[in-house]
Amino acid sequence: MRLSDQVERWLDEGIKLAKSRKAPKIRTAWKDYKGLCAEQNPPVRAVSLTTFQRRYGETPKAERERSRHGRKAAHKAETRRPRASHAVPKDGLYGGHRAHMDHTLGDLEIKDSESNLTIGRAWITLVVDAFTDAILAIIVLFDSPSRGTVQCAIREIIRNYHWLPRCLVVDWGVEFTSSFMHIVNNSFRIAIEMRTKSGPKFGGSLERRNHLMHQEFIDALDGATKERKKVREMDPDWEPSKHAIWEYGELCDFAEEYRRAHKATRRQGKSAAPDDLLAKSRELLGDQPQRRWSATNPGVMALTAVPTARGGRSHVGPQGISNLGETYWCTELDAPLVQDMYVDTRMEMLEKSWIWAMVRNRWIKVPGEHAEELKGLTETERRRIAAVITQRNRRPAGTEEIIAFRRRMLKYEQDKITRRAEEQRKHLRAIVGGAAPAGVAREDDSDDQDVPVFAVHERDDE
Repeated sequence: MRLSDQVERWLDEGIKLAKSRKAPKIRTAWKDYKGLCAEQNPPVRAVSLTTFQRRYGETPKAERERSRHGRKAAHKAETRRPRASHAVPKDGLYGGHRAHMDHTLGDLEIKDSESNLTIGRAWITLVVDAFTDAILAIIVLFDSPSRGTVQCAIREIIRNYHWLPRCLVVDWGVEFTSSFMHIVNNSFRIAIEMRTKSGPKFGGSLERRNHLMHQEFIDALDGATKERKKVREMDPDWEPSKHAIWEYGELCDFAEEYRRAHKATRRQGKSAAPDDLLAKSRELLGDQPQRRWSATNPGVMALTAVPTARGGRSHVGPQGISNLGETYWCTELDAPLVQDMYVDTRMEMLEKSWIWAMVRNRWIKVPGEHAEELKGLTETERRRIAAVITQRNRRPAGTEEIIAFRRRMLKYEQDKITRRAEEQRKHLRAIVGGAAPAGVAREDDSDDQDVPVFAVHERDDE
């Protein structure tokens, strides 16, 4: 039955009232709608409850949930976002086509290697390939997610696979909406796709991998904070901070071992292990030299760095380039064509050991004042040291602090080796004091003679 325009207009007002948060039930909204119609002069004929319910049901469920319960509650009723082309699956066409990147706060208390006190929980950044479910990179940092975290993740992918995914799916975090992501997009030809705000289901493969990583890896370690979720039932003796035994460096090593074990294990729903699927995809694609990147190429490393202040340009003075209180110099900066000029510069987010400068149309690495004292440290080791110092002091780590920390760690490792050798000597002295076991060299009675650390005879099989 066709309704008049006046009845339709007031019926729409009743539907808006039913979708508002003030109406807990449809019948209550219908009664209010009838009251509004009766108050008009002349009165407007109200529709029946059945017609009112049918018209309300014609409204999309997501719209009804959004009006009555809010934006986040409506996500469960929303349909999948239509893709630009149905010929491209949501997980990509091949391994390395689409990858998801996100951060999660690890449920593990970490212990300081020097003070033996807990220094907090670390952020874990995962980059997961959507097609093969392979973990392309896993980064553990104390700092909140920032451009430096994205920088480390991109470099880790290049270091592990020598290529980057064609499409990177990220959320609306400030680190992903910064100008640095535009630089990565233009430099490496990576399409940046933004997930729906507050819509976890649009990043299902990454959310699932985060959950499984905590189940398989984090929750099995001593010091896991899973017990705090039920604090009323937790025994005070089981406080995670009292059982923290893992240091930051050990957690980083375990995270890398977990990534390697994961890529060699076949998962449910996949025809092969993630590493085999990735290798097969790259083999079918063929050689693509224009999309191969090397972690030792200065140009690649500079493009993954962050522009310095003043638009990414710095002045070359007699002492070199100054940036954030540090001075950087190399022999290429002494050229007459470079002196007193402004050059493009990029800096590392997590350390100040060097910067990158564009000199004569090529990127060069310009070391800082303390380059000799930091010689021998890899980028990963410097990043780990800087992360520990930053978390301990609650401020960015300086170059002098990194050098002092390295000296203490070298001394600690040397003392540990010395103590271990001394314990082995004491053990050998104890067992050779009486009847020496078979295969162990007997020591002379002189106490001044040192016993070899491993004084064992070769076994004669004949």
